[in-house]
Amino acid sequence: MSGRVSSGVAVPSVPCPGCQGLDFNDTGGNNEALVTRILEINFPGFYVFSVPWETISTLMAHIDKQHGYNLSLPAAYIGPNYIYSISIAPSGSAHLVTYNSNLNPPSTYPVLPSSVTSNASCTAQKSFNIAAAEGINGAKIPAGINTNETVYMIRHAEAHPASGWDDGNFVAAGQWRALALPNALRGKISPTEVWSIDPAQVYPGSYVIAGNSNFS
Repeated sequence: MSGRVSSGVAVPSVPCPGCQGLDFNDTGGNNEALVTRILEINFPGFYVFSVPWETISTLMAHIDKQHGYNLSLPAAYIGPNYIYSISIAPSGSAHLVTYNSNLNPPSTYPVLPSSVTSNASCTAQKSFNIAAAEGINGAKIPAGINTNETVYMIRHAEAHPASGWDDGNFVAAGQWRALALPNALRGKISPTEVWSIDPAQVYPGSYVIAGNSNFS
């Protein structure tokens, strides 16, 4: 997504214009622009968009109108089991197919597998304090600084454990670490804000261009 990054949001260390995902609110028509680029390239393949009904229905309606497909689109949400597939032939004609997955998940869904075994060696680091005194070692205390603030740094609660591949996405062990965080922190802290990396962004040493994985 092009344009200026919103105030307070870190600028990605590696620019990746092609990494844009779907926007729930369709800000500036970004969703239509993304799909239009895919259609204009006209490269055969299967393109999957997993988004809420509000987003996918608006997207299908705009694309249908923009390209004049005249599809019989669903008028309302009919349940989580339905998948909509728009198939575009080489001639440019489009056809809508609706699939019912008939999953019928139980009320306990999602049922997660057994959690990973805790590693006894992963013990909490002892707390420490860093003090700075005005004028000592060049320290300058800003006027009105907050002196009652605690920042907790939690390393890799969700990411891939290998150093050569880290784009913020979950793997099984990382997902369990993330799910365990609320219990691990319950009764200890009550965060005012929680910040995490953006899984839509890429980082040095992990990016894909034109189908080629590049690791540095």
